[in-house]
Amino acid sequence: MTTPTAKRIRVTAALKRKNYPHLLMRAHAIYNGMAGTPALFPSPIPSMAGLLPLLTAFDTAQQATLTKAKGTTQTRNLTALPLITALESEVTYIQGLCDESPEQALKLIAAAGMVAVNSPSHAKAILQTKLVPAIPGTALLVANATLLVNGSKKRPTFNWQSSLDGGKTILNLPSTPHADTEVANLPLLTTVAFRVSVTLGKVTGEWSQWVTLFVH
Repeated sequence: MTTPTAKRIRVTAALKRKNYPHLLMRAHAIYNGMAGTPALFPSPIPSMAGLLPLLTAFDTAQQATLTKAKGTTQTRNLTALPLITALESEVTYIQGLCDESPEQALKLIAAAGMVAVNSPSHAKAILQTKLVPAIPGTALLVANATLLVNGSKKRPTFNWQSSLDGGKTILNLPSTPHADTEVANLPLLTTVAFRVSVTLGKVTGEWSQWVTLFVH
């Protein structure tokens, strides 16, 4: 009798190639995730030092298109191509790590800011962000309370932070007793990073990975 094998979890960057604001958001999420956990990803292809210039060039080009100046759209489209190729290469790298350590696959995928295509648990992300319609400069943050609380009976307090420079300068946002919050007055045409932690009783857990949102 043969022993059944675990279903292979496939990795995707979840890119929408022609949706450039979404591409920018996903690229930032992947870069922030992988650069923030170098112990998990010791030899990415390309390296984070190689990925960052591609991301920066595309970010600059994407924001330039908002001026409607002639030629900015073509430049943006051209800078997107090498970034997409690099992100696809990172997917191949992460897939290899997951295949080598399938028991760690979901952890690796989440840490890299990527998505598990056929996860058996269909797990939600720790933190999801989106713009609030019709309220410019306002973001809605929704944390995965189930994962963060992890069955504890203690009353949780959710802590929130933001950053406008990739985590170098961190702003503490008001904590909430519930797993969502709105953040207003964010500067337009900027990429803002958010993260969450939970306090159970007197013990505060680790911060999540940064999740980025392009505010427009």
